[in-house]
Amino acid sequence: MQLKVLSAILTVCLIWGGVTVAIKVGLWDAPVFGFVAARFWFGGAALWLWARWRGASLKIPSALVPHLVRVGVLFTLLMVCVTWGTGMTAASRSSVFINTQPIQVAVLAHFLLPGDRMSPRKMVGLTVAFLGVLVVSMAMPGLPEAASWRRGDLVVLLAAFWWAVQTIYAKRLVVRVSPLALTLWQVLLCALVTTVLSLILEPWTAWHLTGRLAAALLYVSLGVTTTGWALWFYVLREVEASVATTFLFAIPIIGVLAGWLLLNEPLGVHLFGGAILVAIGIFLVTAPAITRRPVPATAEPPQLL
Repeated sequence: MQLKVLSAILTVCLIWGGVTVAIKVGLWDAPVFGFVAARFWFGGAALWLWARWRGASLKIPSALVPHLVRVGVLFTLLMVCVTWGTGMTAASRSSVFINTQPIQVAVLAHFLLPGDRMSPRKMVGLTVAFLGVLVVSMAMPGLPEAASWRRGDLVVLLAAFWWAVQTIYAKRLVVRVSPLALTLWQVLLCALVTTVLSLILEPWTAWHLTGRLAAALLYVSLGVTTTGWALWFYVLREVEASVATTFLFAIPIIGVLAGWLLLNEPLGVHLFGGAILVAIGIFLVTAPAITRRPVPATAEPPQLL
């Protein structure tokens, strides 16, 4: 693998690994619904400009609009829950719990997707990841934030569930609609819904226009959404998806380290060890399926957070 391609893959992992830190920072100066809305208005606009520059089609057949709305609702639930939950827990813990999504996808796919059954290796991966979640949940004995963190952990796990359901549903659409178009329209729907909710439920006094809020919004909108997409497409043009995706198990580990380094969050044996177990579980669950059935270069990127 060329150094240029390897650098792009590692950059994608670093960008996506830091997203919960950026959400945490953004919520210091913005309310939940408002932050989500601003994130996706900026991100959606940048994604639209990038799609126009590439000449990509953004059309959705009228027969698929109801399905697009359902996917958009699931996407909105995901983004609201991960943002709300991250505000209540530590960014490092949120990174571990939200990245249990591939594990939950494997369980749902066994029951909902014909031909995507549980294999012995997947079962081992699920067990290892579940142990990792249990270990992480033990990583806060006696801390004053424990009660809030537990509530936040549960909300982020719920976000991972909505993400898994959205992924299963989107798999049925991605063969009939451009993944880029599907992503853009669900992003804009999320922005519209959360804007309305913010105007109704959140006071303007919850906003504080600071440099750190601007930096957080730039990171999650332009960095995670637009730059992540661009780099992912570049990587998939250069190497097989099976090669590229095997690196993504490192994201929860990067998230834990980012929370420790940038937010001074506690890093102990339980948290770091649990993150490693979750990462191993993700690798065991996802790598075999990718190896058997490579994803085409137009495939939807596995991380949009």
